[in-house]
Amino acid sequence: MLEARVLEAFDDVDDYSDEGDFVARVVPQSLAAQRSLSRYLTRYVYAVTDERPEDDLDVDELTGEALQPEGMAHHWSIPFYSMWKSLGAGVVFAEALAAARSDVGRQATTDLAFAQAATMARLAADVDGVEGYRRVLAGDGCEFCVEAADEIYSSDDLMPIHVGCNCSVAPVVGHSDPGATMNDSTLEGGPDG
Repeated sequence: MLEARVLEAFDDVDDYSDEGDFVARVVPQSLAAQRSLSRYLTRYVYAVTDERPEDDLDVDELTGEALQPEGMAHHWSIPFYSMWKSLGAGVVFAEALAAARSDVGRQATTDLAFAQAATMARLAADVDGVEGYRRVLAGDGCEFCVEAADEIYSSDDLMPIHVGCNCSVAPVVGHSDPGATMNDSTLEGGPDG
């Protein structure tokens, strides 16, 4: 949903020489989506592992500026800078605009991937009895990611495995394997698939 919203906002831009209105519109949307994802993953992992946190996770530590110290607005401005750089290099406007639009969509998935990875890493540290880690597919996942997500690993340092990889990592605790459940849902076309 975030990608659709930010692409719609990009398509609504009247003046591509001024990204201010676009950035002001999409930064709060991206931050809300990151926070929502972080809360959802937290509730899900604690539910399937039957763990209860001592303290609620602070989603501000796992989202937004905590993940992008130079600022979310900076990242959302980059497609505009790239477009103008391309135009300066002689790329025709339609091609530069299409590339910038593609960058906007990629930024939406990147923002969510950062939040998902930070949340899963924090949850893995908080959950007792972690026996391993599973890759969690983002979207449909490429064939390489689908195959890699079928294994349980001893390290939580599994990101990324290829350019554009937005997969995350989930802890495996005893018989609770939330990553496998999320992957099955994704591959079957569930809520995020």
